[in-house]
Amino acid sequence: LNISAPGAGDADVKDSLGYLKIITFNGPEVLGPVKSALRDFPEIGGLVVDLRDNRGGRLREARLASLEIAKALEALQPRQQQNPQAATLGLLVTSNTASASELMVTQLRGQGLQSSALVISCGEDPPSTRTYGKSEEQEAIDLSDGGALLLTTSRWGPEGFKGVPADVLCSPFGVPRWAGTALAPRGFRRLDIASARGKFSTEEEDGCVQCAAEAMLAMR
Repeated sequence: LNISAPGAGDADVKDSLGYLKIITFNGPEVLGPVKSALRDFPEIGGLVVDLRDNRGGRLREARLASLEIAKALEALQPRQQQNPQAATLGLLVTSNTASASELMVTQLRGQGLQSSALVISCGEDPPSTRTYGKSEEQEAIDLSDGGALLLTTSRWGPEGFKGVPADVLCSPFGVPRWAGTALAPRGFRRLDIASARGKFSTEEEDGCVQCAAEAMLAMR
């Protein structure tokens, strides 16, 4: 998806956002499709990575995909230096965003992108204030009685990890909010979201993507 302000021409790169949804870090391969999607984006001013309800998977895949996303965002650093408050990365999460997904969020905020990354909770009513809180990778071992034993094979965070706190809370059709106050007193611009099916409105499609874009553009 390419998200841009209505009436903005192709030259208005700063208001153009790429959208990347990662459903799981399990499966045959995650890194390849992520690299392909990042390579196919036109010139953009920022990126929304959708990790809602992604319960994790292989930690290695999450680490490698995080590095690719961080590299893709390096080109935006000159703009970030001009406006240190500009948000060039939005990470959409829910309370079900867990394990490898939480690792990705943590890694991307540790790649020198802290000031330009927003963790945006959306998709639940009320929106969760943090992610699930699972800093380990587990393997299920089937038992003869039909049950399963979960074996922890690796851990990336401390004991007692309680999840990643959200910076912004969004209702699916609401205004992005910081801790109960409006994110931008000047108000928000209505955005048109373009996909292969053509432009669609918030009511027709995903209001969380709209809300994430609003939050990021409000920081510029």
